[in-house]
Formats: sequence, C-alpha cells, structure tokens
Amino acid sequence: MNKFTIFFLLLILFNYSNSSSFALKGNVYYINIIQDFGAVSPSYSSYLKKNLQKIANDINAKAVIIKIDTPGGTVGDAEKIINYIQNSTVTTICFINNSAYSAGSFISLAADYIVMTQTAKIGAATPITIHPEKGPSSIKDKDIRAKIFSGLRASVRALADKRIKRLNREISKGKYPHLKNKNSVRNMEKILEAMIDKEIILTKEEHGYSLSNQELLTLTSKDAYELGVIDSINNNLNEILNLYNLKQYNLIKVEPSTGDQFLEILTNPIVISILMTIGMLGMIMEFWTPGWGVPGTIGILSLSLFFISQLAGPNPEWTALILFIIGVILLAIEIFVIPGFGIVGVSGILSILISFYLSLTKSSYSGSGVDTVLAIKYISISFLIILISLIIFINLIPKTKLFSKISLVQGEILSTSHDAINMTIIGKRGETVTSLRPSGVILIDGKRFDAITHGEFIDRGSKIEVIESSNNKIIVREC
Repeated sequence: MNKFTIFFLLLILFNYSNSSSFALKGNVYYINIIQDFGAVSPSYSSYLKKNLQKIANDINAKAVIIKIDTPGGTVGDAEKIINYIQNSTVTTICFINNSAYSAGSFISLAADYIVMTQTAKIGAATPITIHPEKGPSSIKDKDIRAKIFSGLRASVRALADKRIKRLNREISKGKYPHLKNKNSVRNMEKILEAMIDKEIILTKEEHGYSLSNQELLTLTSKDAYELGVIDSINNNLNEILNLYNLKQYNLIKVEPSTGDQFLEILTNPIVISILMTIGMLGMIMEFWTPGWGVPGTIGILSLSLFFISQLAGPNPEWTALILFIIGVILLAIEIFVIPGFGIVGVSGILSILISFYLSLTKSSYSGSGVDTVLAIKYISISFLIILISLIIFINLIPKTKLFSKISLVQGEILSTSHDAINMTIIGKRGETVTSLRPSGVILIDGKRFDAITHGEFIDRGSKIEVIESSNNKIIVREC
C-alpha cells in the first residue's frame, strides 16, 4: 500500500468522523421534580421557567423531558407553566412517573408528547378551594364556580384542539394505528372536560370510555393510551430516549438546587403564616424594649423571608413590598428619631398590614391570590397569636434575668441593685436613663435600677415616680 493510498484512506476516515460528530451534536435535557408528589406552586413554576429559558438559549438543544408527579396545585401557577411549555423552542415531552392530578394533568397536556409509566394516573382536575382550617373543598359560590369553569373549559378546548390536530397528522402518516378511526380522538375535548366536570357522561360507543354522572375522569396509563390522551407507556428515561430517537444526543439532567428546595419550603402556606406571625411579633416586641435588639432582628428576617416567598413566583405584587418597606422605615423613625409612640408608628404598622393583605390577595403564593375573606382570616389568626404572645411577654418575660440583659440599650451592661429594692423605695422620684417601652433603666438617688411601667411608654430623661415594688420588680409612672 503506497503513501497516496494511506493518505486517501485517512482523509476518508477523517471526513467520516467529522460528519458523524456533526450528526450527533445536540443536547437533550431532563428536568427532575423538586420533590415527589409536590404541589404545583410558585416555586415549581419559577423552577421550570428558569430552566426552560436556559434551554431556549442553547442552540444545540433538541428536546426537553419534564418529569411530572403532582397532586395538583394553583390554577394561576399551572397556567404560567402551560405557557412556558407551549412557548418552548424545542420538542417537549412530559413524563408522568406516578401521578398527574388536577393542574398536573393540564400541564402534561401542554407538552408535544406525553409518556406515562404503567402504574401512573392522570385526571381528576376539578377546581377546589383551600380553607386554612377545613382543608380542600369544592367551590360553593355559583358565580365564582361558573367563572373558574369557564376559564378552565377554554383551556381544555385549546389543549384538546392542539392534540387532535397533531394526532390526525401522525395517524395519516401511519403512526398510532390503535387510534385510527377511533371516536376518542374526535371527542378528545369532551374526554378532557370530564376531568374537570363530574356532570359530564362518557359512553364506550361515543367516547371509547364509560363514565357515569357525578364522577370525575381519572385514567390509568393503559386507558389514557387507548383513548389517545397520552402517546406511550414507558417505565424509565432510557425507554423514552429510545422511543423518540434521542439516545444519540448528549443527556443533561437538571436537578433542583438548594435554592429551589428552599423556595419550595418558603411557599408552603403554613410556613408563610408562621413567618408573618413571627415577623410582626418581633417588630411589635421591639417597641417594648429600648434601642434595637434581638426581637426586631428576628422580625425583619422573618418578614424578609415572607416577601421573598411572595415575590419569587410568577405574579409578584411589588406594591405590597413597597408598602412593607415604607412601613419599616416609619417604624424605624418612630424608634430612633421621634420620642414616644404616635402617628408615625401607627402609620408604619398600617402600611405593613396593607402590604400583607395585598401580598396574600394578589401575589403569587396561590397563583392568582387567595380571596379577601381567607386573607383576612390568615391575618386575623396571626394577630390573635401575636396578642396572646404579647400578654405573656408583658406579664412574665420582664421578670426574667434574660429580659433584663437584652433590654439594655446600646449594648451597655448597666449596674442595678435589686438587693436594695424594698418597700421604702415606693413613692421616691427619679428620672429615666433609657426610654421605658415599657421596660428600661431609671436613676433614683444616684443608683440605677431596672424598671417597668404598666404598659405606657416613657421617654428618656422624663421624671418618674415609683408606685410599686415587689418580687425584684419596680413599677413606675411618669410624673
């Protein structure tokens, strides 16, 4: 074999390898869920949006497989996710590995293709309302129910129409032989509507499935495949890659980050209520201690986390955040600048309350927000807990040594003489070394004492009189 022949063979091999590399160039993304059987929430919506946008910027992206396993969730967040999937620039495949109930079923139907495992289920998508004490229940108000159902039916018609057109195109090309001349394809809209409306009746002859009145449609993978609601039954990712000729491409698995998981916790309704309660309690307690200390810091942190959970979703309510910041500024002015407690402090608290209301009724925690009555209940329960906590705080906490330490202003460790407290101090007069809110430090006969009022605030440098002394506690009033 001469040199020319060897060179020619090497050139052919080089060109072949280059052409093969070019043909195999591409990425397939697999987006895992944040948690198994997790609700459709702002965190879930934000997670999918972020990753789908990243995939859209990848010029080598060929397809995205989205894992689905959910009991459902909020309508607002589901609609956002449906839009994200439908606007994807690459082929979308939803992989239902366990369940796609309620909002999860419509999210799955938004994809180009749907795959289910043998044991998976899809359906039961009637809208419900979540009550803080009673849990999930059907919507009783006829007007609200009619409005919600009207919007859902419009979404169902759009999803059904898209699927019918694609199935008909592919059936005409010889694909899906089991669906050829099947009534279920033609009546796909009615089948999907049966998932949200239990009054719809399906028959074997007309729809390919029997469903009596007062039942919601929930399909097994086998039934869903026979009706054309899904495209195939596959039990793992490898089977899906083989089915859609994606095995040749580079597989990129997308896992939820720590931030995604943290946001999932923050958007839990119970956690939101706790953050709101602790936040307000910490801020109010700060008024009862001089200076700025632990309660205020914890309060600010809790309220910050509360608003992070509200603004992270698809429908952030920026007006609520602005009012919250204004309220905090007003409270800070009241604490550090203006003596006493007046209109500025009250305005600050009202501003924060309004921000809570707007956040709960318009923000993304529940997609389109909770209703007014439910928002007021959340806030009322929170303030009831705050009131009870304050009563305990005022009556018990000031007696402890820990409170005496954390209530001292500017970090000073002030010297007090509780041993000198006795009945003879009653009636004596002095002045406040710090503001009493309602506790602080007073000066009598050149000695410093921890003191407390009956609840009123007394400014620094004010004249006071001791009206009671018992159990190492001095109670004063302004004179």
